[in-house]
Amino acid sequence: VPIFDNKLVQYFGNWLNTVGVQVLHNLAPIYAIALGFGLAKEKKEYAALGAFVGYFALLKSMNLLITNFVIFLNMQQMLSGAGNVSGRRYHYSIGNRNGKCRGGRRYSDRNYCFPAP
Repeated sequence: VPIFDNKLVQYFGNWLNTVGVQVLHNLAPIYAIALGFGLAKEKKEYAALGAFVGYFALLKSMNLLITNFVIFLNMQQMLSGAGNVSGRRYHYSIGNRNGKCRGGRRYSDRNYCFPAP
């Protein structure tokens, strides 16, 4: 179609695409704010602000949970006796295949190899 060769039409289409992507990228907080605004009977602006703060707190708490879950698993393995008791750090070997670890006397779970106690 020859109209799409026009630079102004291409610029407008690119701008429309950028705006659409930004709206879709921020759809979850927009939905949270709109839901808080719509369900409030009075002081709607405070309800919308509270919904945004609640959404942000949910994101940050999930991030904290995901990043610290590995530390929690390491503590569980340490308390259960898996790993070296001499005080050295746990050394993980990602090269675990079929439950067998490479080198030395080591034992493993499905994903990691741990030094034998």
